[in-house]
Amino acid sequence: MPDKKMADDYLREWRDVCLLEDQITMTQAADSLGKDNEPLIEAKCGSGQRASTWMFYNKSTKEEAILVHAGIWSWNADLDTGNFVPVGEKPPSTVTESRVQNSVSFKCDVSHAIDTTIDESLWDNLEVFEKYIQKMEGFNRSQRDRSPWQDGSRRTSYIISSKLFVRKSVTMPKELDFEPHEWLKKGIKAQMRQDFVINPARPRYYDLVEGKLIKLQNAVPAYFKKGDIVWFAFKLAFFIGKENWAPEIIPVEFVRVALGDGLYIDRVEEGEIIEQETKEKVGDAMVPTKVLPKRLEEGQSVVVITRIDRKGSSTAPAVTSDEAPPTHEKRKSEEVTDEANKVSSDDSTVNAKEIEGEDSDYVHVALPEVKAEGSKKRSKKAKVH
Repeated sequence: MPDKKMADDYLREWRDVCLLEDQITMTQAADSLGKDNEPLIEAKCGSGQRASTWMFYNKSTKEEAILVHAGIWSWNADLDTGNFVPVGEKPPSTVTESRVQNSVSFKCDVSHAIDTTIDESLWDNLEVFEKYIQKMEGFNRSQRDRSPWQDGSRRTSYIISSKLFVRKSVTMPKELDFEPHEWLKKGIKAQMRQDFVINPARPRYYDLVEGKLIKLQNAVPAYFKKGDIVWFAFKLAFFIGKENWAPEIIPVEFVRVALGDGLYIDRVEEGEIIEQETKEKVGDAMVPTKVLPKRLEEGQSVVVITRIDRKGSSTAPAVTSDEAPPTHEKRKSEEVTDEANKVSSDDSTVNAKEIEGEDSDYVHVALPEVKAEGSKKRSKKAKVH
């Protein structure tokens, strides 16, 4: 039986961690919207086809905000095909019959379920964002009701969905940076009108081994297990539909940071909800500015950026590009084989770190911190307010 207290300790640690400089923790963003704090994010209404969507932006970078959090993995649909099953094909066991989609539409997605039975911080933060958005001038002018789907009345799990298909747009890349499943290509070709394309911004899935990121498909095990501690990055929007409105977490990346036997909950039914270089002017000349990485990459050395200022500080940690890659501690696990280790880097010799005081079903990845100027140093015993 897993130690719930130990699992909660890992969640408290990893939900305060950013892996890229322009990321903001979900809790940090929510706290910044409190009274007398300087907001780190702001919501803006889209235009054209996105006129019904309010997206959150990073006030510092002026780009769509990338928020991060951590949770206990519960289950997921097939990461390549989700609930889309072309006519004549057999649906995978991970999709209930009522959720199967045979034709391309917005209802085709990949569902990822996070167990929130012992950590409701995701719900608490969403509640803050919902209160904020309802005070925005121009939001929900038609006075539609809040959707009952994932409204917080049942806090046992939260389902994060990723669209398999999106409407065609001139701003989309001409080529995908991944090889889509044959079913998806088959679905696109079967359209009467070519209104939809395969979503080019599908999430990336990683495992953290010896301080390096490896693609989940190359990991051992090559899938997220129920009970794994998973860190994830996402964008946040509010969508106003014909009948109601709701928040939408748009996943960018998922990273397994600790293996666990799992905290088991009953499966809940899935619901129906629907970089380029920047320049700045210097005198009369336009010169390139520093472009921060937007997504994690396989083989990347992970530098932990800890942000735990609960007072909504808007000062982000500075991470210089000439810092040497840190020495990471090796994740202790019998499941990590030589094959998986070949994918990660062998540039340093590291030792596994035992968790002090007691045994645990969770295998901890201890990484160095990049501490923000003026921020507090994280303590495992510190209370999260």
